[in-house]
Amino acid sequence: MSESNTVDIEKARKECEEEALYHQTMMLRARTRRNTFAPISRLHEELLAEIFLHFQRWNTFSLAEPARIQEYTPPIKYPYRWLSITHVCRHWRTVAHSCPRLWTRLIFSRRGLMALAVSCSGRMPLHFNADLLRISMEGMGGVKVVLREIDRIEHLDLTASWHHIVHVHDCLARPAPLLRTLRLFEPMGGMGSAGGRGFTSPLFQAEHPQLQKLALLGVPLVQWTNPLLCPSLTELYLERYETTSYSPTMSEMLTALENMPLLRVIELKSILPNDKSEKKSRALKTVIMPHLQSISLSGGRLSPKQCAYILDHLSLPALRALSLSCLKADGLDTLLSYLATFLHGVEPLRACFMDLQRRFCMEASTSSNLPIDSLSEPGFCLDLRMYASRRKHVLDPAMAFWRTLPLTHIETLLVRADNIFVAEEWRKILAGLHEVTALHILDFPHPSLLEQLSEHDVVKTDPSGEITDLMLPALRNIKFSEVTFASNTDKSAPKLVDILYELLDNRLKHGCGIQKLTLYHCTSLTKQDIETLKNKVHDLVVDDSWPTRISAFAKSKLQWCNGVGI
Repeated sequence: MSESNTVDIEKARKECEEEALYHQTMMLRARTRRNTFAPISRLHEELLAEIFLHFQRWNTFSLAEPARIQEYTPPIKYPYRWLSITHVCRHWRTVAHSCPRLWTRLIFSRRGLMALAVSCSGRMPLHFNADLLRISMEGMGGVKVVLREIDRIEHLDLTASWHHIVHVHDCLARPAPLLRTLRLFEPMGGMGSAGGRGFTSPLFQAEHPQLQKLALLGVPLVQWTNPLLCPSLTELYLERYETTSYSPTMSEMLTALENMPLLRVIELKSILPNDKSEKKSRALKTVIMPHLQSISLSGGRLSPKQCAYILDHLSLPALRALSLSCLKADGLDTLLSYLATFLHGVEPLRACFMDLQRRFCMEASTSSNLPIDSLSEPGFCLDLRMYASRRKHVLDPAMAFWRTLPLTHIETLLVRADNIFVAEEWRKILAGLHEVTALHILDFPHPSLLEQLSEHDVVKTDPSGEITDLMLPALRNIKFSEVTFASNTDKSAPKLVDILYELLDNRLKHGCGIQKLTLYHCTSLTKQDIETLKNKVHDLVVDDSWPTRISAFAKSKLQWCNGVGI
């Protein structure tokens, strides 16, 4: 084949490829033009953008901020699933890219996507969440793409090692005029950080005028002199690891709190002063915190005496929730004396939760409905926790608490206890609780508790010696949660369900019958047990979420609910 023929063939092939490309382009334009006649394409772009926003929220509901910023939020597996809308057609992609609100809540991903999001967000305020522990140093470029926009970041949540934080410190060393929420969490607690080197200059040049919520968890920044502790704060969460060398003083803490008058919530862990000197204590002034509603103090070295020492220097007129957690019971009398005095200024406590399983945990509230492990109910809530390895170290705080604090108005009593209490202790606790109408028993209750509910209240025995009432005379509702009614290992001891029968019969005989009995996630109840209990109470309610626990015959005879409380 001659050279001229080869040239002609190549030229013809090129012309065919150009013609094919032209026709493909024309067909694509025709399809695009045809798509404009579809009903969805005739929607206004603003309305279509709103539809996209709802689709995004529905697909990434976890992007919402947690109720408490110190809580860990698990990473979302597919945070950008909603981007599938940009692959439907060119019009949808154009509308999505021109809607800045779609790109304001960012979870770290590849660098290209972060750059696109920053570009499409315009000048809108940003929320940025990044778990840097999952990112190699080579991938830190995508983080910096977002952090360079620190001047418009409104919510910043970083989980990182020390080396990651230092790597982006240059981005965090600029003013953050819009920053409202900051959470920094270092799981390693600054180990290997040489005591905090790398933060020689304050974050954001100490210019964060709108910062309201701050959580510093384990980072070397957890110090009372940190400029992040600014007057605009309303929520403060500080946690320091025990391995760090920083030892705060009472004066430092009080000075910092005095400079944050708008605080409503404080949670402090292992960053509390250990100064117990009475002379220095008298020299310190009392700090008034007019808006503080919730305060939580905890730490491995925290003692009740230290809690009382701190609280004695704070004036808390708006306090609604107080949570104290100690690993030792030194100075418990001092703390209980303070609490008894303080509680005289609030409404009577109406709900109480006792957790007595090798630890002493007590929650009390002025609301008649106290959720377990929650201080969200209206009114005042008290949460006191003591941890111990010996029975005596649990028993003594519990009995001291019961003797000291005003609990005679308790209406709802929640109990989680094993065999740490015997009959005599239960008698002392239950005696005098004349207002209790609802009892909630969690896990496996010791038989002595149920036995005492059939005993007579010596407090209500008249002078002639005649018995007038049983323990908890107003009790009408009992709820068992996750209780196993199995036979005891001791064959000579009565079964728990038999003790329950006796309780119900005895109270009914003395005019204090139980009206409602709730069994929630309870096990080892036979068909005969269910029928017997049904005949002894006015209303028997059994949870249906564990259907294999009770026979189908029993189900057909009962009223079922889905874990309804008392």
